[in-house]
Amino acid sequence: MRSSFCEEMAPIPDLIPINREVGHHTHYIGKYRTRKQFAAFVVASFPRDQIHNHTREERLWYAVVHEFDKDGNYLQTRHSFLGSAADQGADFTKRSMKALAKLMEDLGQVRYANIKVKLFSFEIDGRLFGLVDDSDGDTTRVTLWPNDLAFFPPWNGNYDT
Repeated sequence: MRSSFCEEMAPIPDLIPINREVGHHTHYIGKYRTRKQFAAFVVASFPRDQIHNHTREERLWYAVVHEFDKDGNYLQTRHSFLGSAADQGADFTKRSMKALAKLMEDLGQVRYANIKVKLFSFEIDGRLFGLVDDSDGDTTRVTLWPNDLAFFPPWNGNYDT
């Protein structure tokens, strides 16, 4: 919970810490090669103009691996389209994790750990992906899209879903 108005209106730092939580949303984040960083997910996305107002049928699923240099600068995202909500079947989890593992193979040996990265954004099929400033007049907030993980002051790497 944010503790004060001053914290809520604190400026967004250049580097946003993201804590790894084993078995949760940030399970597949860490370092690879010479201190480069990565964040990998299987995630449902929605049309950019319907992020907060969508139906299940509008979901498209992707495996994504975001790559960053050692200073947190965004390098690239590799992705694999997994299908729509209608394409999900009994083997969806197995298929999606296999696709994610295949994308992660290109990283080489990884070390799972907390990361610190800069804001970035881009679109895949008209859908927002990235770590973006979602601040409004009352609250300073950064959101990882389409994961919908929100980060707030005091910028300690913890997130809200």
